[in-house]
Amino acid sequence: MQRGDGPHTRPIVLIAILGIILGVAVMIISVVIVRGFRTEIRDKVVGFNAHLQITDISNALGSDMKRLEYEDSLFHRLENLPGVLEARPYLDRPAILESREGIDGIVAKGLMNKHPELFLADKLVQGSMPSLPDSVLGDGLLISRYLADRADVGIGDRVSLYFLGEGHDISTRRLEVTGIYSTDLEDFDKRYVFMDIRHLQKISAWGLEAQIYVSDSCENGQLKIEGRGYGGYDKTYSWSNGWTGKGPHYICPTEDMELQMILSDNAATLRDTAWLSLKTNGTTECDCGSVKHTTLTSGSSYESYIGGYELFVKDFNELDKVREELDANIGPFLYCSDIIERTPEIFSWLELLDVNIYIIIILMIGVALVNMSSALIITIIERSRMIGVLKAMGAENKSIRSIFIRHAARLIITGLVIGNILGLGLAFIQSQFGVIRLPAENYYLNKVPILVHWQDIVLIDLGTLTLCMLAMTIPSMLITRISPVKAIRFD
Repeated sequence: MQRGDGPHTRPIVLIAILGIILGVAVMIISVVIVRGFRTEIRDKVVGFNAHLQITDISNALGSDMKRLEYEDSLFHRLENLPGVLEARPYLDRPAILESREGIDGIVAKGLMNKHPELFLADKLVQGSMPSLPDSVLGDGLLISRYLADRADVGIGDRVSLYFLGEGHDISTRRLEVTGIYSTDLEDFDKRYVFMDIRHLQKISAWGLEAQIYVSDSCENGQLKIEGRGYGGYDKTYSWSNGWTGKGPHYICPTEDMELQMILSDNAATLRDTAWLSLKTNGTTECDCGSVKHTTLTSGSSYESYIGGYELFVKDFNELDKVREELDANIGPFLYCSDIIERTPEIFSWLELLDVNIYIIIILMIGVALVNMSSALIITIIERSRMIGVLKAMGAENKSIRSIFIRHAARLIITGLVIGNILGLGLAFIQSQFGVIRLPAENYYLNKVPILVHWQDIVLIDLGTLTLCMLAMTIPSMLITRISPVKAIRFD
C-alpha cells in the first residue's frame, strides 16, 4: 500500500505523524527535565542533611539536641549495613553571624577529616574547603555566597560567630573565610556555615575538661593549687593525695611530687584527667618560691560526644528499606529520621511534579491516538474500493485489517523515531550548553536540568507504540462493514 496518496489521506497522515513526533518529543523532554529537576534538588537537600540521621530518642519529642557518645562499634555497624553508602558522625549548633545588615541566625555544621565533603566541594564558587589539621583546631570557615554578601566578607577575611552555651554564656569564634559556596537553595544557603567540628564539640561542652591551676606567688608560705573543670553537669574533683573538691588547696612541698586530679560528674560523662608535677630545690625546707611546676591534661573528653550519625544510601528508592533495617538495629534509645520527614515541604513539592508528568503523558498519548485513528479511518474510506476487490477475491476481514494495521504501525514507528531524535537532541543541547536559564530564587536552579534514564525513553516508546496499536484495532473494524458489491459499484 502506498502511503498517503489519496486526496485527503496525505495531509491527514502527515498531521498524524507530526502529532506523534511532537507528542513523543514533549514526553521525552518533560520526563528528562522533571527527573533532572528532582535529582538536582534532592541531592542538594541531602548534601546538607544526609538521607538518614540517628540521634538520641529525646530529639524525636521536640526537646533540645541531646549528646551521643561516639561508639566505634556502632559506627562500623551502621556503615556496613546493606544499602548504606557512607556513614559519618555529625554535630551542628545554632549561632549568630554579624553582618552589615545586622545579625543573622545561622546553623554551624561540623566538618571532620573522616569523610570528604564531596557535595560542598562541588559547590564552591571561591576559595577552598577549610583545612582540618590533626594537632590543632582548624580556624577555617566555609560560608555561602548569600551570607558572604550580607557580611561583606571575602576569602581571607575573618568573621565572628556567637554561640549560646550552658547558663546563657556566650562563646565566640573568630574564623577565617577559606571558601564560599552556592547551591541556589536559598533557604539552606542563608542558614548553613561549615567549620571544624571540634569547635562545636568544645562549645557544646558535652564532655569534661580538667585543668590544674597553680598560683604564681605564695600565700602564707604555701602554694595555692586549684582544680578547674569545664563541661559536664555536676562536677566532682578527685585528687590522688586525698583532697576533695576543686579547692583552692594549699601545700608546701619539701620534695618532688606528682598530683593527679580526675574530673567526673553525675551524668556518667567520660572523665578527664589533669596532672601536676612539682620540683623542689632539693632541700627539706619549705620554700614555695623555688618550686617549679608543670601541668598536663589528657585533652578533654569533648571529642567523644557528637550530635548523632548521618547516613547516605546507595539508592534513594531503597530509603524506606534501609530505615527499617536501621530501626531494627539501633536499639530503643536512638531515633532514626529520614530526609523526607525532616524537609516534607520540599519533597511534597517534588511529588507534585510527577503528577504534571502523568498529565502530560496522558494528553500527548491521547492526541496521538486521535490523530492516528482519524488517519486510519480516512485511509480505510479512501481505500474502500480496494477493500471491496480484495473481499470479492476471497480475502478475509482479518487479513485485510492486518494490512491497514501494519500500515498504521509503520507510520507510528516513523513518528517515534523522529520524535526520539528531536526530544533527545533538544535535551542534549540543553545539558551541554544550558540554553534555557532559570531564576534561582524561584526554582533553586540557574538552568533547566536534564537527566536521561534510558529506561524512561524505552517505556515511553513501548507504551506509545502499544497503546496506539491497540487503539488501531477499533477503527480497523470499519473494514468488516464494507460490502464488496457496494464498494465496487460505488466506483
